[in-house]
Amino acid sequence: DPPMDQASISEDFMTPDGTKFMEDPVAIERLKSSLSVDQLLSEDKSYDIAFAAGGHGTVVDFSTSSAVKKLLEGVYRKGNVLAAVCHGPAALLGMTNEDGTPLVKDKTVTGFTTEEEKGVGLQSIVPYFLDEKLKELGGRVDIKDPWSEHAVGDGKLVTGQNPMSSKRTAVLAMEA
Repeated sequence: DPPMDQASISEDFMTPDGTKFMEDPVAIERLKSSLSVDQLLSEDKSYDIAFAAGGHGTVVDFSTSSAVKKLLEGVYRKGNVLAAVCHGPAALLGMTNEDGTPLVKDKTVTGFTTEEEKGVGLQSIVPYFLDEKLKELGGRVDIKDPWSEHAVGDGKLVTGQNPMSSKRTAVLAMEA
């Protein structure tokens, strides 16, 4: 039963698709029976897509977890799709290509912006601004107006800017 960032499921951030999901008992039951990252790593399976959802907790959890890094790098290095939305691209920060360069270097990416972080008043709580970290690693960060739907794909890497971009990120991931 993965933890949910309560702010992310508040009225301010809930999209129509998010509301539909949260009101679907079958979807919630499936979510509650999700496998942990360690369980996913222990299975001898290949995944076509890995999707890193957002929420403020992921800024720390995803960027510091060696298990998350191993799982996502494994999916991507097999030539499969790696997608992330909102704060989810924090998972990309410690990831590298096989030659040791940052995964995002010279790739078009997006994620929760400094302006959006300041808009929710959490700039003093997060340890870094995601868009700035992606730039520091050589990513070509493509951002649009705060809270607008925006997702980009660069080959098998797909990223979305904010909660409003979740559906578009998923669609691009399916198309990649």
